[in-house]
Amino acid sequence: MSPGQPAAGRSRLLILSAAALGIAYAALVIALHQLRPDGGIIRLSEAAFTPLLDAEGQPAEGGPRRTTLPDDWRNLQHPPSRGRYQLDLHLNVASDRLWAVYVPALEMTPAIYVNDVLVTSEVFSQPLDRYWNRPVMATMPNGLLKPGTNRIAVELAANGPWGRLTELYLGPAETIQQAYERRFFWRVTLVNFTVAVAFSISLFMLVVFAIRREFVYGWFGAFAGMLATHNLFAITVELPVSNAMWDFLTYVLFGTLLLTGTKFTFRFLNVARPRGERVLVLIYLAGLGVLAPWIWIDPSTLNRLGSDIWLAFVLLAALYPIGALVQRIISNPDTDV
Repeated sequence: MSPGQPAAGRSRLLILSAAALGIAYAALVIALHQLRPDGGIIRLSEAAFTPLLDAEGQPAEGGPRRTTLPDDWRNLQHPPSRGRYQLDLHLNVASDRLWAVYVPALEMTPAIYVNDVLVTSEVFSQPLDRYWNRPVMATMPNGLLKPGTNRIAVELAANGPWGRLTELYLGPAETIQQAYERRFFWRVTLVNFTVAVAFSISLFMLVVFAIRREFVYGWFGAFAGMLATHNLFAITVELPVSNAMWDFLTYVLFGTLLLTGTKFTFRFLNVARPRGERVLVLIYLAGLGVLAPWIWIDPSTLNRLGSDIWLAFVLLAALYPIGALVQRIISNPDTDV
């Protein structure tokens, strides 16, 4: 093996594992695709939104504003922590079979009312359940919908600025159920599959590392494990810790993905970048040190710093190992990568 060249056998093993991991992660990207119900149902997108001040649902000053769904609270100058959407459904005749309401995506915790009757579970206790990665469907008892105007209300509780609501769909329960199950498969079931694949690859690589004592396997195993944990975080609904702590741990995962991916890439290429790696570690520790106090001071500031600055840094810093890989390919096209 010439200097700077990975061993062919090692490369094949790592490339096969990376390919499997890439396929699994691509499934997570596909899961972001918006799946909507088929024809024959009612779509509601015009709503009146009222920010709420407290857990008792007291409206904030200024009254409701008209909005068209989807509506994202991060676009507001002062995002509330709770809010209520009211939508009108006009029916010529009452429904003669079981109907359901379906929300393809929302953040963070919903309570849905139909004509002032709660049709979902009231789940506004702390820590808030996280429904941001999964659809919500609720059936309506027979007779609840009346001829004329029916009032649909969606109350959302968010953690910091993370509030969002897409359009609503109403129709026969069997039709709505099909759309809900399709979307649940892409956004939850398939993500569960990526978690299982990534954890399996992680364990396999760590076993190989224990046998061969080559750190390239260990770092790849660590990277796959962090990716699996990140995806698991995405589909977790009931949290074991506070919402702010969960958000902070998510930012830790993003940074750890960057570090483990960088260390794996340089060892796979068999190049030494100790100074660059030390700089990344120092920035990683300093960044998390800045974020951590806001868990208790102000979770909204934690999320703004985390999403606007920390994640932007992680994405930009990822160009460092990617650039090294591209440079190797350009400078030596025969490199087995």
